[in-house]
Amino acid sequence: MASYELALVADGNKIHRFDTESGAYLGSFGRFGGTLRDMATDQTTGSTFAYDNSGVLSKYNYSTGNAEPVAITATVSSLNLVGGEVWAQNNLTVTRYNQNLGVLGSFTLASTNSISSMHVLNGKIFTFEISAGTGFFRRYSLGGVFESQFGAYNPATTGFGRIGSSRYIGGGSTDLLTAPARLSSTDVLCYTFLTGATPGVSSMYTTSSLSLVRDTAATHTGGVYVGQSILNAAQGALVVLSPTVSEVAVLGTSILTAPQAVNVIVAPEPGSLLAFGLGGLLLLRRKK
Repeated sequence: MASYELALVADGNKIHRFDTESGAYLGSFGRFGGTLRDMATDQTTGSTFAYDNSGVLSKYNYSTGNAEPVAITATVSSLNLVGGEVWAQNNLTVTRYNQNLGVLGSFTLASTNSISSMHVLNGKIFTFEISAGTGFFRRYSLGGVFESQFGAYNPATTGFGRIGSSRYIGGGSTDLLTAPARLSSTDVLCYTFLTGATPGVSSMYTTSSLSLVRDTAATHTGGVYVGQSILNAAQGALVVLSPTVSEVAVLGTSILTAPQAVNVIVAPEPGSLLAFGLGGLLLLRRKK
């Protein structure tokens, strides 16, 4: 198939769907009990796992928008999909769930620091932690064994948001994280800082379309950002970026209000496209 890419954007108590190639809006799903905080998506099973601030971790089929009959109470700072498992991080503890949200076990990251966010990429765990008033990135094995520490930031003045990843080719060394987090020639770790309680500037570059960046995700060649529109603080936006970190499109400004997280599914299977089409037909029939 062509490089069709589906972006899932968690905003308020819904998850919105956009085709980043055509710019088409493909509807939303979910009626969560609180504001969505994070989500993780498994393309092989067509499942999205989302956590909202009512303390519920739930599962949806992102193609049909149907909720699966599994939801549990939990405390989660960040979600990741690792080898088909859902990993929910809460400070030092990582709880492993199967895709029916049954507990498989847990482990503790080998640290005495406070951990605000965790991202799993290329077989490694990356975290942002506070140690003696200074923020550091740390890398761990998948079992939680500490491997290295890098960077130094003042959380009192910058704070810290979410860790994500993208496949940017351009940008230059000043736009990328320091060498220990350069994962390959194209895969990089990126992150968002906070000003007080408000997510702010991304590590990658200063976007001309967003005043606040809350999350980032990799596309087939470039990436996407979600955050607040620079033209209207009451509107959210999904910004599509090229491999050279130029803005290709700005989507969803009339739909999004305060997006918190974004996942990208590259080249969905034909069944997903059929499900989207059927969903659209059902909506049209209901309006008649």
